[in-house]
Amino acid sequence: MKNLFISKKIILVLIPILSLYFGFLFDEDLSTGGSEKDFHRTFAAVEDFSDFIYNTTYQYTRHFPFHYLFLSIPHIFFNDTYATRVVYLLFSLTFPFFVYLNLCKFYESHKINNLILSSSLLFLPFFRASAIWPNAHLTALIFLLIANYFYIINIKSNNFYYKFLNIFFLSLSTYCIQSYAVFFLFYLFNYYKNNSKKKFLSIMILCITFSLPGFYLILTTPTGTKLDFSNDFSYTVITNLSIIFFFLLFFLINKLNFLMIRGYLSELKLQEIFLLISLFGLLIFNLEGDSLSVSAGGVFFF
Repeated sequence: MKNLFISKKIILVLIPILSLYFGFLFDEDLSTGGSEKDFHRTFAAVEDFSDFIYNTTYQYTRHFPFHYLFLSIPHIFFNDTYATRVVYLLFSLTFPFFVYLNLCKFYESHKINNLILSSSLLFLPFFRASAIWPNAHLTALIFLLIANYFYIINIKSNNFYYKFLNIFFLSLSTYCIQSYAVFFLFYLFNYYKNNSKKKFLSIMILCITFSLPGFYLILTTPTGTKLDFSNDFSYTVITNLSIIFFFLLFFLINKLNFLMIRGYLSELKLQEIFLLISLFGLLIFNLEGDSLSVSAGGVFFF
């Protein structure tokens, strides 16, 4: 009976992996060609990094460069685009793995359900297109999942080491896609609520230290002031929060979580509620109308 249960779990994992593998063999692109075009358009940045040329990334992309630096590592060894894609495909499988680890921290007694949910993510069009044609958003999401995993561990242990790992991997995520800096608001708010002023000051110093390369990139690259994150701050915050809320819905729709959220909201002080409403109103007021028609966004493809 136990062997049968193990076999079912192996099948649950193998089917989506094999599906992704065959999609890779046939150069599948469920983004209607957008992911493949983006990959080829920006791969010159990877080639430059592999040749130890570090000051040309802005010519090929408006994103921060860590994703392309990351891709250049296998490209240095293989010097082959196809081989680099294969390595990234293997790396992309850490996405469902870290989703599973995060879910198990919340639902420890539902591991089989966690496995089904995390494995099924390999069928999502966004994931498949981004894994088959290496995309900076998927790299950023993987590092974000790792950051969140250490944050959850930190909640139980309250160890500064896990706070460091949370901020470190969140920084890597941001250096793939600069708009992911929005997630710092969530973690810093919770650190502020649950730590002493002295510890929170240490966390802030850590964040400032990790942000220095970002400020350097913004100030020194020709497109630095035109990066996605700095172009329309209101649009960036509202869009990313809507994306976060969409994915959180899958985890929040149950009675226990609803009661937890209601209890958390009921503990907010009047000045905190006023501050949140004011910030949201300010974002809406400053939202540029042109952003809605020319900027990217959505729930399947960011």
